Amino acid sequence: MASNEASCAARTPCCASTRLWAESSSTEPSYARALHGVSHFSLRIADRSGWEQTIADEELELLYGGLVEWPHSLAWYVADPTGYEIGVALWNDDTVRFG
Repeated sequence: MASNEASCAARTPCCASTRLWAESSSTEPSYARALHGVSHFSLRIADRSGWEQTIADEELELLYGGLVEWPHSLAWYVADPTGYEIGVALWNDDTVRFG
């Protein structure tokens, strides 16, 4: 860090935060840089046939071999252009439950 940046960071915490953000921002996913982060976020749907039509229409590449069956839901996982996962969940009886 240049001396003027060190001086700025010592005087102004937001300067240090901005510098750290700039160093950590990248198009490379955090897991590839060995950083802690969110594995994925999920979207909840209620229309399976509509979602499956979207998959076909948009020629989406599904991760994990396609449809994943969980005890209380079905899920599809796709990657955004930067490689982050997005889960799409269809809950049994449209009721969110775990365990």
